[in-house]
Amino acid sequence: MIITFITIAFDNHSHEETMTAQIIKFCNKAERKKADERAKRAWDDTFHLTLTDLTPPENYMVWMVQHWGHYSIRKQDPLPVIAESVKRVFFNGNKERFVEYSDYILYLFSHITSYPLTLGCQQCNKLGSFELNFIALISYGQSGDHQLSKNLLGHLLGVNYSEETRTYFDALAKICSENKLNFTSRPEYQDLFQLRSNKRQPCRYARH
Repeated sequence: MIITFITIAFDNHSHEETMTAQIIKFCNKAERKKADERAKRAWDDTFHLTLTDLTPPENYMVWMVQHWGHYSIRKQDPLPVIAESVKRVFFNGNKERFVEYSDYILYLFSHITSYPLTLGCQQCNKLGSFELNFIALISYGQSGDHQLSKNLLGHLLGVNYSEETRTYFDALAKICSENKLNFTSRPEYQDLFQLRSNKRQPCRYARH
């Protein structure tokens, strides 16, 4: 297992300064060639967004969700890598709580959601509804759009979980703000309210 460090700059417009953070990514070079070949056959639907369209904070959060999803599919513990990355990217706030809340929410997404969510991957440069819902809800938490958060969570998890889970997302959004990881509500997030079935196929890489 090879550890690759990627340096990403976060723009802090209010203070006109730049923060750099190292994001830990794990890759197995022995499988890289096969992954690239699978990526060439990847599905085209991507909610009109790819990884290259995202800001550095969005890219980090998408990576975290995809790591959690792919490791969970393989029955491996995703938290050690996520916890280590949070230590390096976050400089304020309760880092342990961020990891704990994220893990709980992603568990709900994978077990309680009323329709199958898709999962993208770094090799395919694609985004699935799994990670898009996560960053959309953090953006709603930062902008104070509580009704949108509640509606989307109701669509995802049902009314029994929507209010409680919204408070967890509000806590995640606050910790992100404290660390200058800012998220903007995107018009593409409106598509998430329309999802009803497993019409979109998951990333081909996720099947291996």
